[in-house]
Amino acid sequence: MKKQWKKTGFWFLMVFLSICFMSVPYVIFIAFYSAANFLSCFCAAVVTTFDRKARHYRYHCGTLVLITIYIAVYFMEELTKDEPRSWDAVADVMMVLLFVPVLLLTAKDKYKKGKKEYEAEMLLNGGDIYE
Repeated sequence: MKKQWKKTGFWFLMVFLSICFMSVPYVIFIAFYSAANFLSCFCAAVVTTFDRKARHYRYHCGTLVLITIYIAVYFMEELTKDEPRSWDAVADVMMVLLFVPVLLLTAKDKYKKGKKEYEAEMLLNGGDIYE
């Protein structure tokens, strides 16, 4: 449980620092990625604080997938409002093309890693993996 709150604090610090240095153009992508990870870590930390049997990797990955869907829908909606061949339209498409695969691959990686850690911990403690 403390591990989840430490991760949440780390990603909050990353969001804060990336917002402070927002004048550099590529830091915008770091800020979005940090914000998505902060929200997913925060969700997992809150759930595991109240429910000790909850598996944190499920909530972390579920929140990342929901954030990914929201980003895709939001920027595609903004794309329909922009003029064709404008820089705003290009920016919306680039945001979707850059963030959707990165966040989905991050969620997949976190899920697999978390599941392996959970199964190893359950086997080590002599518990049932499939409860």
